[in-house]
Amino acid sequence: DLCKLNGTSVAYEIKTDLDNLTRLEKQLKDYIDIFEKVYVICSINRLKEIEDHILPFCGIYFYSISKNGKYKFKLHRKAIKSQCINPEKQLSILRKAELYKYFSVCSKADKNSAISYILHNFSPHQINSIFKKILKLRYQNQWEFLKNHKSQILEIDYQWFFQNNINPNIIYSCT
Repeated sequence: DLCKLNGTSVAYEIKTDLDNLTRLEKQLKDYIDIFEKVYVICSINRLKEIEDHILPFCGIYFYSISKNGKYKFKLHRKAIKSQCINPEKQLSILRKAELYKYFSVCSKADKNSAISYILHNFSPHQINSIFKKILKLRYQNQWEFLKNHKSQILEIDYQWFFQNNINPNIIYSCT
């Protein structure tokens, strides 16, 4: 659902009271192969249930909603840094152009050949470092837009504005 890249890559899987948990374990296993830390965010009502469904190295934040409708988040359990990062899975979620540009791969190579070349010529540490740099650059403009317009955007609309980067005044003036 979210990721944060500030030196360490962190994935956050959000589970509301309405979400089904049947896919949660697989989602977390996928995240732990790609990100250094993984957290589940849930309501205080689902805290025990979430604890029973997640892997021990995953962290947990829970939230509650105040009387004035504001969300309050609290760390319940810290995530443990993954020792299972899979460089091939990290590379597979990158775009071909990103592989060519940041790993100096010939642009005539198909994606699988590019990944194979990178795996043989870069260490897992180098791949992880470049992976984080690429994702940070990929989403930098959207993040800056959201930060600059946060006070004008309703919380429920953050994801939409992150994806669309349209001035909130234009969207909200139509209602």
